[in-house]
Amino acid sequence: MGSKEGIFYSLFSILQSGDKILIPDPSYPVYNSVAELLGAEVVKINLKSNGNPDLDNITREDAVAAKVLVLCSPGNPTTHVVTEDCLREVIAFCKKYEILLILDLAYVQIAFDDNDLPPSVLAIEGGKEVAIELHSLSKSCSLAGWRIGFIAGNKTIIEKIAKIKSSIDFGLFLPLQMVTIEILDQLELESDLQKAVYEERLEFWISSMAEIGWLIPKPKAGFFLWTKLPDTFLKKDDDIAFVEQLFKDTGVLITPGSGFGKAGAGYVRIALVQDLSQLKIASCRIKSWLSKEGS
Repeated sequence: MGSKEGIFYSLFSILQSGDKILIPDPSYPVYNSVAELLGAEVVKINLKSNGNPDLDNITREDAVAAKVLVLCSPGNPTTHVVTEDCLREVIAFCKKYEILLILDLAYVQIAFDDNDLPPSVLAIEGGKEVAIELHSLSKSCSLAGWRIGFIAGNKTIIEKIAKIKSSIDFGLFLPLQMVTIEILDQLELESDLQKAVYEERLEFWISSMAEIGWLIPKPKAGFFLWTKLPDTFLKKDDDIAFVEQLFKDTGVLITPGSGFGKAGAGYVRIALVQDLSQLKIASCRIKSWLSKEGS
């Protein structure tokens, strides 16, 4: 029932109290919260400037003790795409230290280069031995709230997850399963429609903020914008103060980067989940507010 449930079942199937898990900083907070709920020790790993995990900076002690490595592509919150060459390195790393890779591809279909979709680790030699992938139809098919996700990969882990899930519930509501079957046969068509919607929103927001000097890079994939605070904001590294003041003065809510980990400090994540008419109202408010902040 959604990829968040998949995160829980995946970690529950392999982690025990005291085990180590490698999680990027910054990253989606649910990875950390589930690991802590299970009593596991979270080891934060750095990301390179291109968003790939910095495997060389993981100590041998942590690598030997780790049971799981979690990656997300396109990243939440960073929007970075993990490259195929990087995934080959990750496969070798996981084989060497007997680590399970969980690759979260919840937003993989929302990619703006048709010839360069975020790669699947399962399509790479050795990937099925060490990895599972999480998928969601929430954004790619505009079914947020329907809670439809699926998981694929290492057979042993999938069997464990199926056993756990069958002890808890009887599966997704049958009519939704029927919808899922039909949509999966048309996934490229459906996701292309949603991708066009998100790309229009992204381009509008980026150009709108550029008018006041807040330069935001366009992501390769996803529906988030991940950006440093605007130069006009006096407390340039205080993302929490920025978000709180913005919300108080304008009623526009975005997410502070530090909520995703220490490495997210000084950044914000802007989720463009409202329609264009609402985004135009929000952008006008923000531009007006920032003009006053910088004056």
